Amino acid sequence: MTPLKNAVSRRKRIAISQLALGGLALGGLALLQGCGGDDGRPVTGIGQAIVTPSVKSVALVNPGGGFTPAPPAGSTCLVGARSYTLALDSGLLQYSRCVGDGVMPYRSESGMRTLSDSELKDLTAQLGKLTVVKADNGCITDVPMLSVTVKTALAEQKYVDDGFPCQVKDGPFLSRTTVTETMNKFDSYAK
Repeated sequence: MTPLKNAVSRRKRIAISQLALGGLALGGLALLQGCGGDDGRPVTGIGQAIVTPSVKSVALVNPGGGFTPAPPAGSTCLVGARSYTLALDSGLLQYSRCVGDGVMPYRSESGMRTLSDSELKDLTAQLGKLTVVKADNGCITDVPMLSVTVKTALAEQKYVDDGFPCQVKDGPFLSRTTVTETMNKFDSYAK
């Protein structure tokens, strides 16, 4: 065999070996995902980010109320109530907010819009900050309980803010501060 044919043959063997190793690596990655990665179900373990590749939609809810003045007569919602639902595949944001000035009755204002790619990327980055936490056993009584619900093709999971371990004994919980920051970010896109 000539030196040129030897070199070509050697390169072919190396290329085939690299393809085989790449296939093994991809197969190993698939096994890892099946053994603790994203298996299609919502996560509940402390420290885990709740938005995984399997999550199809996220809903954030503040039912309103808490330690606030009574709303004016004729009000149809509670002070501070707001909700947001985002379809992650389409970028469709649906929202509802309780609006009013304390003199006129509070009323619900709803809408929907499709987010731009950059807006969706911004909200997805914020959603990535929502991780399961351990509640510290302090129980809040003068504010509404915030919740976040994620849906995958296989299941739905509701999380509540960490100020309510007295009412929700087994969680899972999210940081109230982070949920509030996330709602405020969503509010800026609900227009």
